[in-house]
Amino acid sequence: MKIKPVFYTVLKLFLTLLQGITGLFLLFMVYIAFTDYTPEKKIPLEIHTNNPKPAYVGSDFSFLIWNTGYAGLGADMDFFYDGGKSVRPSKEKFQKYMTGILQFLDKNDSLDFVLLQEVDLMAKRSYKYNQVTAIENRLNGFYSVFSKNYDVAFVPMPPTNPMGCVEAGMMTLSQMKPDTALRMALPQVYSWPMKYFMLDRAAVVTHYPIAKKKDLVVINIHNSAYVDDPVALEKEIDVIKNYATKQYQAGNYVVIGGDWNQNPPEFHQLSENPFHSLDYQLKKTSLEKSWKWAWDRWQPTNRSLDKPLAEGVKKTIIDFYALSPNLHIEEIKVLPLGFDFSDHEPVYLRVSVIPPQKNQK
Repeated sequence: MKIKPVFYTVLKLFLTLLQGITGLFLLFMVYIAFTDYTPEKKIPLEIHTNNPKPAYVGSDFSFLIWNTGYAGLGADMDFFYDGGKSVRPSKEKFQKYMTGILQFLDKNDSLDFVLLQEVDLMAKRSYKYNQVTAIENRLNGFYSVFSKNYDVAFVPMPPTNPMGCVEAGMMTLSQMKPDTALRMALPQVYSWPMKYFMLDRAAVVTHYPIAKKKDLVVINIHNSAYVDDPVALEKEIDVIKNYATKQYQAGNYVVIGGDWNQNPPEFHQLSENPFHSLDYQLKKTSLEKSWKWAWDRWQPTNRSLDKPLAEGVKKTIIDFYALSPNLHIEEIKVLPLGFDFSDHEPVYLRVSVIPPQKNQK
C-alpha cells in the first residue's frame, strides 16, 4: 500500500526536474536568440594601418591565402566537427601554432596582399588571445581590414566540453591602401537552431585604384562547410559571382581567393588525382567561361581532422583563386608547411594585368 505514494513522489520529482531542465533550455535559447549576430547585408569596414605608405600603382601583384585555423588546428590536433574528439589544443600547443603562423607571415611580408580566414578576435578555443592585433603588429607595414563572420556568446557543442564563446572572422592585409572595404553577407545556409551556433558567412571586398577609373577588386572568401544542401552552397557562390561579374563588366580587375570548402572545377575529373575528392565540386559555370581558376594541382591545401596528422590522413584541395579574364596567372603554388600550424596550407599567387587593347583581342 505504500508503493503508490513513493511512486508518485518519484514521478513528481522527475517531472519537476524535467520542467526545470526544459525551462533552463528555453531561457538559454532565448538568450542565444537575443544575442545572435545579425549583420546587415553590406557593412563598410574600418581600414587600419600602423605605417601609412604612399599610393602604389603597378601591373604585377602577389597574393597569399591561408585559413590559419585560429592557431588551434595544427598537426597534433583532431576536431569534433570532423569526427575527432578535440575542441582546442593545450595552451602550449596553441602558443606553438600561433608563433609558427606569425613567423611565417613575417617571412612573407613582401607580398602585396594577404587574405586570412579563421582569425580569432576573442574566443575560448584560442585562450581569448587577440589574433587580429597580433597579426597587425607583425605585418605593421600593411593596411588591415577585419570582418567578423562568427560571433556566438556560447557554443554548447560538444556537450561534455563546450566550445564556449567565439568571436572570429577574416582579415585582408595589403601593401596598398584600399579605397573602400566592405563586408558582403552570404546567404544563411543553416536551419534553426543550428543557425545560432554556426558562422554567418561573408565575403570581404576591398577596392584598390590601380589605373584611371579602374580598380583591383580583391574578394576574400570563406564559404560554408558541414552542409548537405548543394543548392544552398550555390546560393553563396551566386552572390560572389554576381558581384564579381558586375565589377569586371565595369572594367575592373577581380581576384577572388580563400577557403571555398569545395573542390575546384574539374578536380574530380583529373585522371591521376592523389587527393581525396569531397562531395562537392564547384561547377565550371560558377563563373563565366572566360574567367580563370588558379590552383596548384600537385599539393594539397587541406587535411582531414578526424585524427591528428599521420600517414593515411585524407588530404584535398579547397583553397584557391578565381580571376577575371583581364588578369594573367604568372605563378600559382602551395607553400607547404606540412600542416604544422593549421589544417590548411598557404597558397601563393602572382598575377599581371593584361593591357586593355590586348585583352579585347
